[in-house]
Amino acid sequence: MIVRHWMSSPAPVLLEDTPVGDALRFLEARRARALGILGPRGLQAIIGREDLYRALSVGEPWERRRIASLADVRPRPFVAVGPDETLERALQLLEERDTAALAVTEGSFLLGTLGPEDVVKAFARLLGGTDPGARIPLAVPPEADLLGELRRRSCGLVIRGLAAAFDPVHGWSGVMRLRGRVA
Repeated sequence: MIVRHWMSSPAPVLLEDTPVGDALRFLEARRARALGILGPRGLQAIIGREDLYRALSVGEPWERRRIASLADVRPRPFVAVGPDETLERALQLLEERDTAALAVTEGSFLLGTLGPEDVVKAFARLLGGTDPGARIPLAVPPEADLLGELRRRSCGLVIRGLAAAFDPVHGWSGVMRLRGRVA
């Protein structure tokens, strides 16, 4: 699974002098979760919707607030990945860097963003969450032959999808999606 197929594209981008409230309305109108902030030197940051809400809630409740711009919001430096990176590596970067989204770039061009929601959609598709058909949960002991168990449990039906993970103590666990008979 490749980032290019699951990123949110095109990436919404706003100038750093945009007021935070306007940026939030912009994101909400487009149902986007993150946007790029452009400054004098190009892309400055990728900021998530939660960061914008947090920026609006800072300060004394009784003081008149100056409308903060995106330049006033100080997110962590953005992390970029290429469009041909694997989702596994992208998820690892999202977790390690604790960022709202990754910038998907090719050269100096922002192609899109990839956030945790995009990765969840990809893995839900991998598991077949929206596809019709039978699902068989798997629990195979570590000493057993996984392929032999798959053949036995599929009973001649076509395997449409398989997601499995190995744990040295518990063995293989996962789910197998089936559809139709083998010709």
